Amino acid sequence: MNLDALTPEVLTELTNAGTVRRAVKDASVELTWSRTADGAWLAEAADGTRCRLGVGTFDEWECTCPAMFRCRHLVRAVLAWRREHPGDAVSGEPASGQHPATGPAAASTSPPAPASAPGGLGTADLVFSSRVLAQGERLVAAGITARVTAVPRLRVRLLHPVDIGVRYPVGGDARYARCECGVPGCVHLYLAEAARALAAPRLGSADAVLVDTAPAGADRVDPATWHAWLDQLLNLGLGAADALIGGAVRLATDWEQQGRVHVASSLREIVTQLEHQRARDAQLSPERLLLLIGEVEARLRALAHDGPAPAALVAGRPDAEQTGEAGRFVGLGAAWSHVGGWNSLRVGLLDTRTGAVASLVAEREDTTEHLVEPADLLAVRRAGVPLGDWATGNALVPRFRRRGADLTLGRTRITVAPAPRLDLDALAAVIPDGFAEVEAQLSGVPGPLGPRRPTDGLVLARVAGAGEVRADPATGTVTATLTDPGGSTAAVRLAWGPRTVSGARRLVTLLHDLPPLAVAGRWRAGEQGLEVEPTALWVAEGVFLPQVDLAQGCDPVEAPQWPPAGADPWRDAWEAVSQPLGRLLVLGALRGADTVAPQLTWAQQRAESAGLTRLAALAGRLRGSLWEAQARRLAFSDACVVLAFAS
Repeated sequence: MNLDALTPEVLTELTNAGTVRRAVKDASVELTWSRTADGAWLAEAADGTRCRLGVGTFDEWECTCPAMFRCRHLVRAVLAWRREHPGDAVSGEPASGQHPATGPAAASTSPPAPASAPGGLGTADLVFSSRVLAQGERLVAAGITARVTAVPRLRVRLLHPVDIGVRYPVGGDARYARCECGVPGCVHLYLAEAARALAAPRLGSADAVLVDTAPAGADRVDPATWHAWLDQLLNLGLGAADALIGGAVRLATDWEQQGRVHVASSLREIVTQLEHQRARDAQLSPERLLLLIGEVEARLRALAHDGPAPAALVAGRPDAEQTGEAGRFVGLGAAWSHVGGWNSLRVGLLDTRTGAVASLVAEREDTTEHLVEPADLLAVRRAGVPLGDWATGNALVPRFRRRGADLTLGRTRITVAPAPRLDLDALAAVIPDGFAEVEAQLSGVPGPLGPRRPTDGLVLARVAGAGEVRADPATGTVTATLTDPGGSTAAVRLAWGPRTVSGARRLVTLLHDLPPLAVAGRWRAGEQGLEVEPTALWVAEGVFLPQVDLAQGCDPVEAPQWPPAGADPWRDAWEAVSQPLGRLLVLGALRGADTVAPQLTWAQQRAESAGLTRLAALAGRLRGSLWEAQARRLAFSDACVVLAFAS
């Protein structure tokens, strides 16, 4: 039995920092070693605790204490073995002064027969239950999609048939693999091993490999019904919302029954916009409607042409509900969204045991009497606790359920303690070592074709410093460059609006004056490298949530000087094109073609002057096809797809 790889750092990742600290304190306890018939080692202490280790996965190593698994006694036994048997990988003989067991329990000293993982990968002692084997074989036969990364360490992000991550803290040894579901020997590990086997031939020449064995064409969707519905929308406009809603709901339901949940989810958001129009409220956002139409069209086109994006990921799959007990969650700040008159605040929560990210959400609409501010939604309570406390605190949740990204809390007593200072060492097991590992956790699928989970790409990462802080009122963004402990860089990009400008101004001061220690936010791989939209930044004094202007433990002041607003040619051209497209949606071609035509001519000229030739060509093409239904729909759809990818 060779446990040289199980260093205290690795044991912290497999258990937690507190367990390892307690085990180190008990290092002087003398252990008696013996061997079982199946090749496992027994470590017995004078206090009566006995640990069984060395066979099966780490999570299957047992202790006679009430904790049974992953306890300090097991960690103590591993540390003792490493001291007494340095580098002993073959003989398995006890150290001097210890006595091997006698009788039947010690009759066998040969290692157990290997148990093959999928595709021949894995290690000896990796054994799946018959139920997991049957389920895993069935899912692999139906097709899987996963992203396997080898740098900085091995990690498998399963994308289909489930969206979950499996990490390998000890090289590629599957006995110590950790799944976000937290269940030892789960089917996700079986699928991850199958993905490793498929990716192995290419991992030698690439740091990341996308594996997709789903049958070609299995997720294709007949777009005829969608195109007929879109023709009706463009012809009649939003004034016909009553007639359009029923058809859209039926189509979304059909797609959901077929398992195409991402496409259906986009269409249901379109239905929500139509309902706002029918109610004649202030929430209708033509700009948002254009982006949603572009997303639906982009996904349907990707499914029709079998492009590089995996079809199962583009179409989506229903989320399975997971249950958990005794979870500890760390708040990852809050993301604020305002579209039309609809406001949303989403709080990210990191499960400190598994590394999975869940969320709590609050939504509210503006009224004529009151415009909703971030502070209003921070005061909304979940399980009796304000969302502001969830966003910056450390929560102990006895029982919970999670479907996709959404956390459901039952009637249970929940303790949320303020935690403005983050213990990064205690979280080392579940957060990335650097920006390279952050990128390894992303899906690798761009923009409107990627997963629609609200927490997709929401990651907490260490930061060593920040620089090049700028505020650009022309684009309404704060930008900066972050550096991780290894010297890699990533860009901060935070857009602000009238209700979030105060947080943006304070963010500029914080990045200038206080070196950040960690950042949480939505990460994506952009053209210029890794980018993050921050939901929280931690400094030595506390934490700051820039999107909702909430500080705990620190108090950054607003930037004293704010640069004057300038002109952004891309934004001007984008708005010049999107405005007539939105007007076409509102009026419909029957009433508004003559009104929209000159606006599209002007938009074409603006795009040409900004050097955006493709956008200019789309505007000109749409203007020339306003009076012909099929050509109009094709040109309109092309423009919406471009806007969706550019947003």
